[in-house]
Amino acid sequence: MLLPTPLYSLVVLGLLLVVGLARRLASPLRKVPGPPSSLLTSLVLRWRELNASRTAYVHRLHQQYGPVVRLAPNEVSFTSWPALKEIYCSGGSGYDKTDFYDMFKVFGTRTLFTMLNKADHAKRKRILADCYANTNIMRSVAIQGIRDRSRVFLDRCTSATESKTSEIFMALHAYACDCITNHLFHPHGSDCLGTREDEVMMHQSTADDSLQYRLIAHYSPSLHRLFSGIISLFVKPREVPLVDHYILNTVKHGNVARFTLLNRLSQKDQELGWQTNFEGTPKSPWTSFRS
Repeated sequence: MLLPTPLYSLVVLGLLLVVGLARRLASPLRKVPGPPSSLLTSLVLRWRELNASRTAYVHRLHQQYGPVVRLAPNEVSFTSWPALKEIYCSGGSGYDKTDFYDMFKVFGTRTLFTMLNKADHAKRKRILADCYANTNIMRSVAIQGIRDRSRVFLDRCTSATESKTSEIFMALHAYACDCITNHLFHPHGSDCLGTREDEVMMHQSTADDSLQYRLIAHYSPSLHRLFSGIISLFVKPREVPLVDHYILNTVKHGNVARFTLLNRLSQKDQELGWQTNFEGTPKSPWTSFRS
């Protein structure tokens, strides 16, 4: 058996580089405006993503190159209205999503937000649409929950003294969390505006800083599987135990109002093909709040 010599390895590597370069230069995206490096590699974009500066980077590229910019060998960014209309509205619901949305699965399950195929998304959306219809949202018990939370929110904002200003950022997140969970789980919605325990839970979710960890898992799954323990020493994995505990306990408890999303999901279990195993990992995307 002949072992590859260093020269042989270099020749093979050189051929692979030539083939890769030829494919890049022959790509139809070569004519799209963008930085020269973006035709050859996506490493610059990935580095920006890992450093949480992708948005600012893409914005600068659009300022430099115009409404259509090549970001990577297989990625283009658009800012024009015709392009946005085509991407998000073509055929009624736009294009299919990419596997980028896999990063936002909940308990390993696809929610309505993370479904990739637009036909599947449309089917599930139709099943749940009545839960978000005005006739349901405007029910007196649903509206009363929003009124109560609005009153508490305003009281919190106006109670600030000269020596203590209201933390509007946290207050808005608390208000949003309370209103959302009211629609999801009433009467078991959160009380982030009123109780310290629920506010800490909300902050744990909103202050999550695990994007780098999830990006590594998404773009380099093999590397992540082999070295996840080491990677977690340098970048933070997603850990929201208080949120998980709240959601699982609330779903397990049941006994929610008719207008809530949880009630609708309970009625549509068989049609949606979901199951829930409360003894182990949940198999039902009743947990969209967590994401």
